[in-house]
Amino acid sequence: MSKSILLCFLTCSGACAQGDKDFLPAELNIGTSIGNAYTYYETNSEIGYHQFGLGYNFKDVLTDGLTISPQLAYIAGVNGAQNKDRIQVRATYTMFGKAFVRAEYRYTSGDKRVELAEPMNAFRGLNIKFDDVQRGRLGIGYDFGRIVLSYDALFHRQDNDVLAARQNRRFWTSQWIQADLNTDSGLTPFVRFTHTSDGGLAIGNRPDDKALFGVNFWF
Repeated sequence: MSKSILLCFLTCSGACAQGDKDFLPAELNIGTSIGNAYTYYETNSEIGYHQFGLGYNFKDVLTDGLTISPQLAYIAGVNGAQNKDRIQVRATYTMFGKAFVRAEYRYTSGDKRVELAEPMNAFRGLNIKFDDVQRGRLGIGYDFGRIVLSYDALFHRQDNDVLAARQNRRFWTSQWIQADLNTDSGLTPFVRFTHTSDGGLAIGNRPDDKALFGVNFWF
């Protein structure tokens, strides 16, 4: 299947999913590597944000097959949305050449400019950022060659008392099942199925199931 057909398929799939309550906005990731260092750009089909990141893969740390990947990112909000900073560390261990396990910690910090606009914050003198979210992730996967399948369990914590109260949730979990299509060209379409234990106040804090299409392009 040619790159043009794959890209057309994914574009059409994302367009069909756009606005459907059972689908999340499609993702686009573009990145490049220089040795073990890498940089990337990410957005979605709604152009809801612009994320710029860089990281480094420390390979064969302590033992063969173990890669430690620290990463920093800046997320620019769109249409008045807050800007965010993100720090992430991932450890991936590859076994038997094809199977892998991974563990990840991510901390996302919101923009203090937005926090100052939150009612009563200035009066109370609260020195907390508007949106502080911690996320842990444990995953397994297998590379079948043309298809890579993975499963991840994620654990989320909202540190900001105002947002935790607004969403009526402080802790929640989610699960991802993802399939990546290896085209041997740097272009990797993927589909992800997600289950969230608590979808937030907008859906009555009920569990929520979604699907998501995306494309990774690495050059």
